[in-house]
Amino acid sequence: MAPVDVNALVEEAETLVTKRLRSAKVNVVRELDPGLPLIRASGDQIKQVLLNLLLNATEAMPKRRHALTVTTRRPDLEATSPSTRMSHRSGPYAG
Repeated sequence: MAPVDVNALVEEAETLVTKRLRSAKVNVVRELDPGLPLIRASGDQIKQVLLNLLLNATEAMPKRRHALTVTTRRPDLEATSPSTRMSHRSGPYAG
């Protein structure tokens, strides 16, 4: 595993399915957090998950123009319940 830029992977995944999205009349709206830290993960596996999410969401939409919003952000672990916080080590997370 290596440091991975999730925002870049979102853009790469969208590029790979642009033709399919366009033919399904789906417009992708990206709300990507520019301050999102790199994460340690398999970039190929994360990209495959993103591709599956984009395609599954597209197939689930009615056959007319729609927007698909893809958002990246850092979760606020302080706002979660104490039991949730205890299950995570301290440090930055991508959400």
